[in-house]
Amino acid sequence: MNNKLITLIITISLSVSALGSEILAPFGFNWGDTREQLISKGIKLDCGNEAGRLSICRTERAVVDVSFAETYALVFDDKIGLVKVQMVGNDIESDITGSKGKELYSRVANSISEKYGVPSSYEYSGREVYREYDEFYQCLKYDGCGNWVSYWGESNSLGFITLQLIGSSRGTGYLRILYESTAFYQIVDEIKNEEATNDSNAF
Repeated sequence: MNNKLITLIITISLSVSALGSEILAPFGFNWGDTREQLISKGIKLDCGNEAGRLSICRTERAVVDVSFAETYALVFDDKIGLVKVQMVGNDIESDITGSKGKELYSRVANSISEKYGVPSSYEYSGREVYREYDEFYQCLKYDGCGNWVSYWGESNSLGFITLQLIGSSRGTGYLRILYESTAFYQIVDEIKNEEATNDSNAF
């Protein structure tokens, strides 16, 4: 599995401004899609070992592809189907000031905002260590130095979107987009409750 596909840990995301409508699945997918349905549409899935209800599959193409996408990660619940989608973009290279990355980030943010409204954004760099104009991506990679991220939605009621520009090395970064359905958080709660019950019964 590509090392840029950061492990999809079950965590509760930040809650931000409310939207007028529920967040839909991106890239031509639909919440509730099963692996079999997507395979029938010609989507080739590479699925890892399943652990409990949730499983993660990787694919290099979506139903509706994005030109700068490198890979997609799809999270399926064994009861209701697709509940979470992540896209990792191709490397943005030879971009020491971050101008190309910022332009792509802004273009995608504007497209999402047209559908879901103004996001909560945290866009800063140079707070620690990497302060020079040509150290943009090193700063984004260094914890506490920089962040280039926007959020849409409320995780517990309308779904959630995260758009983030991530630093890899000097002059190199990539875009990551994460969509989470409302059902995902219900499943998270159910799994936590099941784990708590199992732990209690173990004593």
